[in-house]
Amino acid sequence: MRRVQKAFKGTTNVASLAHGLAITEDFYSQNISVSDVMVGDNYQDNGGLFPTEFVKSGASRLLAPVCVGTIDQAILGSLPTKFNHLRLLALANAHVVIDEVHTLDAYQSELLEDLLHWWAATHTPITFLTATMPAWQQEKFKQAYSKHDSDPAHFPSFTTWLPRSGDELDSAPATDAPPVVIPTEPYTIDLTVDPVPYDQLVDSHIRWIQDQRQAYPQARIGIICNTVDRAQAIVQAFNHENPVLLHSRMTAEHRRRNAEELEQSIGKNGAATTVLVVGTQAIEASLDIDLDVLRTELCPAESLIQRAGRLWRRDDAARADRVPGLAHKTISIAAIDNPKEWQTKPYFAAQLDRVAHWIAALDEVDGKKPLRFPDQIQDFINQSSMGLAELLTTLNDDEDDNASGMDEIAELIHKINAGNNARIDFSTVLADDATNTDFFTITHKDELAETATRLIDRITIPAILHDPTGTIPGAWTGSIADLNSIKWHDTEAIREALRAVVEIPDTSSYKAMTSEATDITSNSSILCRYKVVENASRFYDQRLGLIRVKES
Repeated sequence: MRRVQKAFKGTTNVASLAHGLAITEDFYSQNISVSDVMVGDNYQDNGGLFPTEFVKSGASRLLAPVCVGTIDQAILGSLPTKFNHLRLLALANAHVVIDEVHTLDAYQSELLEDLLHWWAATHTPITFLTATMPAWQQEKFKQAYSKHDSDPAHFPSFTTWLPRSGDELDSAPATDAPPVVIPTEPYTIDLTVDPVPYDQLVDSHIRWIQDQRQAYPQARIGIICNTVDRAQAIVQAFNHENPVLLHSRMTAEHRRRNAEELEQSIGKNGAATTVLVVGTQAIEASLDIDLDVLRTELCPAESLIQRAGRLWRRDDAARADRVPGLAHKTISIAAIDNPKEWQTKPYFAAQLDRVAHWIAALDEVDGKKPLRFPDQIQDFINQSSMGLAELLTTLNDDEDDNASGMDEIAELIHKINAGNNARIDFSTVLADDATNTDFFTITHKDELAETATRLIDRITIPAILHDPTGTIPGAWTGSIADLNSIKWHDTEAIREALRAVVEIPDTSSYKAMTSEATDITSNSSILCRYKVVENASRFYDQRLGLIRVKES
C-alpha cells in the first residue's frame, strides 16, 4: 500500500486517492463489509467504490493473493476504463509474471510500455518469460521501466532491470545488473529450405509426410502450416493415420481435447509411436509435445524457434528406434517460391524474405544449413524481427523490393499510433504537478474512442455453437432459451457455454454461417458479447473444425 501512495506523491488528490485505495485493500484482504467502511449520515450508495459491475466483470479476481489470467487482464490497466484504479492497485501489489512476452504485437507493446511506467513508480516486480525477445522490444520495455539503455540482447540469459532511477520515488542504484548467462548445452538444428510454388504447397507437404513415414514407420511426425485451410487439407489426405489437428477455428473444447490427447500420447510421459500432428500457429506455444521430425512453412524467426521447440524436446532413449540413423534435429522449411503479397499472409513478405536471406547466409554442410543453439539465435531474431527504426533503414532504392516493406512499416506505424492514442499516459499522471484532471484519465475515456487490448486487423465473430445432437465437440446442447437465460453468477453454465466458443472469420467464405448467427439477448451475463449459431453441425467437422459451406 505504501508504494501505491508513494507513486502519487505530489499529486493534488493524494489524500482522497490513498483513502479510497486503502479502503479497497482492507475490504478485500480483511473481509470487512461495506457497512463497516461506508458509514456516515451523508453517505449515499451511488455505486461508490464497490459497484456490483466490478464484481460481475471478473476483474475483482486480480485482488486475490494468486491470480492466473491472460495478458489482456494486465494490459487493460493501461486503458482508461471504469474501475481501473482497482485494477492498478491489484497489479501494483503483486509480482507480475508475463509469459511469452515476445508474442505481443506493436499495439500491445505500446500498452505494456505505458503500464511499465506505473509499475516502475510503484516498484512492482515484473518477470518476463521468453525464449525469443527481439532487441527492439527489450529496449522499449527497459527504457519504460528503468530509463537505461539496454545491454545487447543475449540468448539465453537472465537479466535484471531496476526501477527507474533519478526519480524522487526511487532510491535504487543507477546501474542495472549485467545479464547472467544461463549455461546451455549447445546443439544444432539442420535446416533444409524447399522452394515450392504457392499452388503446390499442400501437395509438397503430403509428399514429405509420405517420405518420412516410409523412412521412419514409427516416427512422430509434425507439420505446421501458416493457414487453417492448408492444415485441414493435409488432415483430409491422411485419414488412415488419425492425425491430430490444432488450429484457431475449433471450439475451445475441441482444441482442449486435441491438446490433451497430444500431451498424453507424446508429452512428458507419453510413449506413443506412429503419430501425425498437423497444426497452425496454435502449436507454437504452451504445448508440451515431443516430435521426431518436423516440417514448417517459412515464418518469422521467433515463430520458427518456437516451432523448433516441439522437436526433440527431451532426451528419449526410444527415439533411436523411431527414427533410426537420424543424428540431429532436422527441420524442413517450405518457402513459397516468388510469392505475391497475399500469398504469405498472415505474415508480410518482406519479413519472411529477411528470414530466408538470413538462413541462406548460413554455412552449408552436406546440403543442410546448421543453426547453432544458443549462439546464433539472438542474431537471427534481431535481424529478421525489427522495430520501426530498423525497418526504415532496410529500405533501398528499388521500388519493387520496397513494396512489401512499406506495407509492413505502414502497419507497424498504425499499431504504434493506435496504442499511443488509446493508452492513459502514466508519465503525465505520475508527474509531481499532476492535477485531478490528469488523474481522471485513468478511469475516464472518450466515449467515441476504441479501448481494446488487441488491435484486430482481421475481423472475426465470437460465437457459441449450438448443436443438440452433440456432434460438435463442446457444443451447447441445451435450448437457445436456456442459453439466453444464463445469469452472471451461474459460473458452471457459463463455463459450459464457453466450451462451445469459436471465432468465425467475417469473410465471404463463412457468410452462410455468419448470416445465421444471432445475438444472445441476455445482458446480465458475460455471454452477451457472443453470438449464437443454432443447429451449427452442418458448418462443423468433428476432425477439421469449422468448414466452408456455400450458401444455398
